[in-house]
Amino acid sequence: MTEAAEEQVGGRASGRLRTSRYAKVLPYLRGNLLEVGCGTSPLVHDFRSSFTSYTGCDLDAELIERLSDRYPEATYEAVDLDHQDLPRDWVSFDTILATAVIEHLFNLEMVMSRLADRLADGGNILLTTPTPFGNDIVLPITARFGLTSADAFADHINILNKRRMNLLAAEVGLKVIKYSTFQLGMNSFAVMAKRS
Repeated sequence: MTEAAEEQVGGRASGRLRTSRYAKVLPYLRGNLLEVGCGTSPLVHDFRSSFTSYTGCDLDAELIERLSDRYPEATYEAVDLDHQDLPRDWVSFDTILATAVIEHLFNLEMVMSRLADRLADGGNILLTTPTPFGNDIVLPITARFGLTSADAFADHINILNKRRMNLLAAEVGLKVIKYSTFQLGMNSFAVMAKRS
């Protein structure tokens, strides 16, 4: 999907928001990378030197097929995280990335538990997600003006503050080792690791 097409679907600011999310996670990318909810997979093209290997999954099977053709050096699979586990041969990842994904999951604890099971020792799970302020106050306004997607906003199920992020991590055997907000407090960024 081109940036123009993505803006048509996601709102005029969607490309800039995605770039801001990637800028937040880029310093933490390393080793074997799994991107959950990979979308158009810009990391493979733009930041290839930041990791050893790339694996991406998304709900959209047609998109996954196009990405597999476009980036044969990467591994892709269509996965409905709420209803399917990751493929069995996806054993261990140094970095697991989910930007703007967890707020859309019905079975968040189950999905996070499955991701934690695939995290290599010493690895990190990187998450970005709207804050309560971003979701409840800013997104309705920006969606109304076409800056962000009204449909995506309507699909938000899980909105986590810092405390809930820490509780989620603890429930699945992880700990939050870094938490911050960005985009003027509209989104949060968390780095999780296995508990020692």
